[in-house]
Amino acid sequence: MSVARLGVMSALASGDTGLAYRLVLGLMDDGHPFPVILDEVLASIQWESGRRWEVGDYSISQEHASTAAVETLIALIGGAFDQPTNAKLVVVVCGEGDTHTLPARMATALLAYEGFRTIFLGTSLPAHDLREYLATTAPDALVVSCTRPANLPGARACIAAGHDADVPVAVGGRAFGDNAERATALGADAHAPTLTALPEILENWQPEPAAAEQQVTVRADTTTPHASTRTSVVTQMMQFLADGQTAADTPNRILTECAEDLFDTMAAALYLDDDKLLADHAAWLSQLLDHHAHVSVPAERLLQRLCQAVADTMPDARALIEASIATLQPDP
Repeated sequence: MSVARLGVMSALASGDTGLAYRLVLGLMDDGHPFPVILDEVLASIQWESGRRWEVGDYSISQEHASTAAVETLIALIGGAFDQPTNAKLVVVVCGEGDTHTLPARMATALLAYEGFRTIFLGTSLPAHDLREYLATTAPDALVVSCTRPANLPGARACIAAGHDADVPVAVGGRAFGDNAERATALGADAHAPTLTALPEILENWQPEPAAAEQQVTVRADTTTPHASTRTSVVTQMMQFLADGQTAADTPNRILTECAEDLFDTMAAALYLDDDKLLADHAAWLSQLLDHHAHVSVPAERLLQRLCQAVADTMPDARALIEASIATLQPDP
């Protein structure tokens, strides 16, 4: 399978999606199940592309090109599977605001292969529109994919939309972590820790949306930060990052995106009352800044400066940030 992966990767890297498609069909003709190809070839290729971007070996353009090629390939393959009219209908969507469509596209293709009827709604669909669609379509399940931690509140909005339409909801994606804690806190009926676990969950689960809603533990008193507060904090964090640059050629866009991402993840962590979410993301962002922006700043220092930036405007956020800093510090 490693040789096949290299062949598909080479085809995708050169922009030859047609060749990659034929190579995958050849693997399936040779008896390799699509879930194995999806997991060991296509997902592996995308993971490697993401890793290369994170460490600075790929530009954002190269990573986007790779992602777009893999997504096109999966759409071609998934569209070829028969969908029996009497099969369970599953709607797949990205969490509100999340623009990472590839994991959701993979889930859609896998479910189609496993005999489900599938509808892929894409990215950034407002939750109220999703609720209306589900009420009209009446699917057997909704699957919500979320990649960015900052978009977990948007995932919650989609889960609530599903339950409002009396549709059970399964969730998955990197933002939920490797256990069901965040999924449960957001009210999901089930959490798929891996992509390949999803079909079995939907086939065998016995969801109770009302009971799942009772498990929601997000902070109802948390409000969306005012735009002026976000602008002020992001501006201060951008200046802090710019002061720490070891090279002067970093585009301002990168610093802006990192500062915005940190603030939005802080807001999501506050919503979930999850200090580990913010600590883990700060550690990841610290490495990203080093590789892409020539800014060497430990995660602890990044959070300390964020704590100063929120000042007295977000006291609850300050307490959360301090708890996040504590999780980064080794036990005495």
